[in-house]
Amino acid sequence: DDLRREASRVVTKVHRLLTMYSASTAVEFATTPLKKKSGESEGEERARERREIVSMDEKLVVCIESVHNLPEEWKLTYETFTVAAHVMHGAAELCRGWRDPPRKLIADPHLFPYLNLNSWVPFELPLCIAPREARVCFVMYGLLAPIASPSSSNVVSAPIEKQLAWTSVPLFEHDGLLRQNSLLLPFTVSDDTVVQPWGPRPLLTPKCSDPICMITFPSFSYDVFFPDIVLNDNRLSRDFSSLDVETQQYLEDVIEGGVTHSLTPDEKEVLWEKRHYLRSFPEALPLVLASAVGWDWAGLNNIYTLIDDWSPLTPVQAIELLLPHFPDMMVRERAMRWIKAASTDFLFNFLPQLVEALRFETFEHSSLAVLLLDLSANDSRFAFEVYWQLQQRIDHCSQVPYSIRCILLQNELLEVRGDQFKLEVERQHRLLANLDAAAAQVKMSSDGSRLAILQQHLSTLDGDLLATNVRLPLNPSFSAVGVHVDRCNYFNSLTLPLKLAFRGISTECGVLHKVGDDMRQDSLVLQMIRMMNDIWLSAELDLRMVIFRCLPTGLKKGMVELIKDCRTLREIQGATGVFKDEVLKKWLQTQNPSEFNYKVALENFQRSCAGWCVGTYVLGIGDRHNDNILITTKGHVFHIDFGKYLGDWQMAGGFRRDRVPFIFTADMAYVINEGSSQPTEQYQTFVDDCCKAFNLLRKRYSLLVNLMKMMSCSDVPGMTMDAVNFVQDNLMLNLSETEATVQFTRLIEESLMSKFPRWNFLAHTLVQLKNSPFSKFAGDDHPDKLSFVPHLYSEDMDGRIESVNLVRCEKWHTPEKVYMYKVAVRRRGETVASYVYRSYAEFHEFYLKLYRRFPFTPLTPLSKGTNIGRSNVRSVAERRLIDLKIFLESLFSLSNEVAHCDLVYTMFHTILRDSSPESQGGTKVPEDPLQSVGKISGTVSLKLTYSRGVLNVFVGHARKLALLPGSGAPPDAYVKCYLRPDVRRQSKRKTRIVRKTQNPTYNETLTYQLPIEIVERYTLEVTVWHCDSLKENSFLGGVNVPLSRLMGAGTDKRGTKVLDDWWSLARLPRY
Repeated sequence: DDLRREASRVVTKVHRLLTMYSASTAVEFATTPLKKKSGESEGEERARERREIVSMDEKLVVCIESVHNLPEEWKLTYETFTVAAHVMHGAAELCRGWRDPPRKLIADPHLFPYLNLNSWVPFELPLCIAPREARVCFVMYGLLAPIASPSSSNVVSAPIEKQLAWTSVPLFEHDGLLRQNSLLLPFTVSDDTVVQPWGPRPLLTPKCSDPICMITFPSFSYDVFFPDIVLNDNRLSRDFSSLDVETQQYLEDVIEGGVTHSLTPDEKEVLWEKRHYLRSFPEALPLVLASAVGWDWAGLNNIYTLIDDWSPLTPVQAIELLLPHFPDMMVRERAMRWIKAASTDFLFNFLPQLVEALRFETFEHSSLAVLLLDLSANDSRFAFEVYWQLQQRIDHCSQVPYSIRCILLQNELLEVRGDQFKLEVERQHRLLANLDAAAAQVKMSSDGSRLAILQQHLSTLDGDLLATNVRLPLNPSFSAVGVHVDRCNYFNSLTLPLKLAFRGISTECGVLHKVGDDMRQDSLVLQMIRMMNDIWLSAELDLRMVIFRCLPTGLKKGMVELIKDCRTLREIQGATGVFKDEVLKKWLQTQNPSEFNYKVALENFQRSCAGWCVGTYVLGIGDRHNDNILITTKGHVFHIDFGKYLGDWQMAGGFRRDRVPFIFTADMAYVINEGSSQPTEQYQTFVDDCCKAFNLLRKRYSLLVNLMKMMSCSDVPGMTMDAVNFVQDNLMLNLSETEATVQFTRLIEESLMSKFPRWNFLAHTLVQLKNSPFSKFAGDDHPDKLSFVPHLYSEDMDGRIESVNLVRCEKWHTPEKVYMYKVAVRRRGETVASYVYRSYAEFHEFYLKLYRRFPFTPLTPLSKGTNIGRSNVRSVAERRLIDLKIFLESLFSLSNEVAHCDLVYTMFHTILRDSSPESQGGTKVPEDPLQSVGKISGTVSLKLTYSRGVLNVFVGHARKLALLPGSGAPPDAYVKCYLRPDVRRQSKRKTRIVRKTQNPTYNETLTYQLPIEIVERYTLEVTVWHCDSLKENSFLGGVNVPLSRLMGAGTDKRGTKVLDDWWSLARLPRY
């Protein structure tokens, strides 16, 4: 009998272990009870009794039995351990947590060391009010031994505690049954103090090396289930306008500025109390749900009825409901219905967040997972993107449960798409493996052999692709059939990324393949910039943004789309042009020979520069230098390399290298001002574009913030809730639109005035020259092209040249002094000669390249010309005129092979400076002094607003102010305001002084306290003055604005009176 009892006890223990194991792993079997109930026949199973959770009187209890498999490091470091338990619903704790007293490890000779707790945890939470998505979360801490104080032997410091790991388990199973019996839960080890009590339940895996916690839920003789929800028939609906004005204003303020996870208790109380008045405000639903009193069965019918009657949310608004603050499966399902209605472009752009939101789903089967599979089943573009989004999380994720969930969904995706998709994905993996091998060989090789080794690898890959085409993971619509081996290279940076040119059937695709950097940061930043651009375009603000694709393909691996026809600022500036304002403008002129193309390039530059200034400021993009700012030949500015972002500034010697809000230097302003030394109307347009773009982001900040919140648990370096707060601070959400405009204008001025970015550019340039003085990608002089004409031209393209004659030399300022030679070019079939302007240095470059191409041709030599010292004077220029005439006569006396080669036709091809020489620094016709000096002229931009007894006068820009009489210099202008009548002159307000420009930008607000009863009695007098430190200030013009016009103007949605217009300046009687 004793033996039978012991055998039965062993069998019971083994059965319990197998039951725990089957419930704690993803196995396909489950254990059956050891004994059958009395009265149950063989092969017959009696159905268990089922009870609703609302009928349960018991409170929630759970037993923490023991913790096993502790790392050796913990055993050596910590003296005692403790485990805390909490009941969570999303990110909210439902009741007071519990904590076990510190315990030491038990060193059992028959077992590995383990932590024995055997504690039943009583929670003050009745089961009948437990939410369906409630979870029990366990947090483990290690305590160091107390340290005696060196000053007193009796004083002992408190033990030092460190959070080591955490885990959680849903209270209910996926089928709605209350969890019972024992489980083994692997801990997630983390150095961070953040606990994530959501997502998939951790399962045991064969390779699990994490600590394992054994817990037990109470076991009942019946199943306890969460009953279905029945919606209320009596629907309450209230009119928002029936609320008093103060309550309406309070609710509007909360809705406009509220953040779901930071609502105050008072705000929550008012939102929930007035929820029936807010149904016509779609954006208020997340705030109302975050204010819900309870999520138990009794409260869900009211919540679901409310959601059912609520105005539909836009997809952008619905994204917030996928955050972990809203774990309820029906809320998330309704959010997916709203998101599903979005355009395919929106869904595709938001795929990283949708895949990341899988982390917050309680169970593997969810409406979100179904949506991702549906999108992938119907569109190959989605299928490839979802596959690689899942793959990067499998490769990078530190949380095994989420990684397993991604693997399961990825396998399901492969099954849904079929064998052809599997084959294409296998080919993509093989391609990436080949590129990884090539990158590794390049890194291991010496400098001199790297290119040859790379080309050897790519030659083999070229043959493989020709035999078996591969869709590029970065762009699945592009099928690579080969590689242009001769156009491939590597960039000489730390990770030696590969520059690849893939050949398609009818097109080609440039790709950068990088191994060694975490590409998820770049991918995330580019996605956020793309979202910003979508916001701007939806408001009809086209900033001509160039946004490229970036796809992480593995652990610290990825592909980046290469933009064609672009150069870095360093390549454009060279070693000597960092401090020259005109270099950038001249490069754009060279790349755009026609006046139309040049004007388009200037507009592209101005707009895209504004977009990237705003984008890089909001996201805190750091480590900005002249090798990660690029410009296309069409004028588009764009940035690359986002390793430093969200306030993680690049440091050097303990100092921040990024000392300005964003990169906006004097040479960029010089391009925007079209070569003018003073601000122009184009510069004012640039400032307006920046401020408008910034305010649009502020208005739609929830899209950016929710995008970042979704990624804050993603393990992407730097992407935390602190980063979310950083972006919210940069958006200045506490300011009004006008105040934000003022602040961003000051940021533009701060960036422009700083000299540090250009010194940083110089230092970076010198380092690059030292490291790679002969870099192929350093903008070397092309032997068959002229530096001042971007393309080659031929006789067939331009027409045969009949004669070339020098007319005269002219003195230009570009802005430095240079003598240009006017050349008349006559072509066959043309009755009128065309004129081109070339400097002596350009003629000399032309001669040298002709000589290199035809070394045995008897060309008349030209001595090397310089533009320094006494050689840059008219007498020297006129002597050279004779040398140039002889050179041209001898050139066109040579054979057609030389005299009519493409270099000759390129030299005399009409470029931008030739079509409008007066605008490029040539002789200009002076303006009539009577029209430009001393006369009252110009306009001023004013925005007047009145609300709650406060009159705000926003002074924007002034344009085309008169030049100063006598000197003809641009004024040092400021704006002064009075409220007339003003006998005591107490209403004087004035702006700062903007020096030496006819087009000053102020963007300042002047404020008056003015009761509404007397507003219409006053007239606002606005005058513009020149500030002279030695003489009396000069009147430049003014305007009177009766405030009755403001009071008769329209109001915005907040009831503020607004009058916004440009006003012509005139001479006022008073002055």
